[in-house]
Amino acid sequence: MRIHEKGSGGVLIPGVQIIEVDSHIDERGSLSYLEFESELGFLPKRFFYLSSISKDAIRGDHAHKECLQFLIALRGSVSIQFDDGLRTSTIHLEEGNKGLLVRPMIWAKLSEFSTQALILVLASHNYDEDDYLRDYSQYRALVNAWEL
Repeated sequence: MRIHEKGSGGVLIPGVQIIEVDSHIDERGSLSYLEFESELGFLPKRFFYLSSISKDAIRGDHAHKECLQFLIALRGSVSIQFDDGLRTSTIHLEEGNKGLLVRPMIWAKLSEFSTQALILVLASHNYDEDDYLRDYSQYRALVNAWEL
């Protein structure tokens, strides 16, 4: 699995972290695993996955006030643009043993899905529409208010 970084000098922005998923490979195949609390830092309360996505689709395109998310490409690939209100970074996530931990108040926009992409997301919180920031100008105003 490869993660290609573009923008911000090739450096992840604060609030986005690459997490390696351990794998055990033998003649029977590959078994990959992750300890939620010790390696991920949270115990997921919800999971969802993205599949059957058209190549031109945009998913995400929002931030969360409190929810943390871990994204991993189980099959195929996706480009993810991250924004913390000051910097942007684009990561190309491909299937394998690495995923991305996204902390609250990071705007994430998923695009450029490969054919047959399957993206798993583990979330720290149950679904709550009030946790979403879906208007980018509102998000920027909130981030700028925190910086003062």
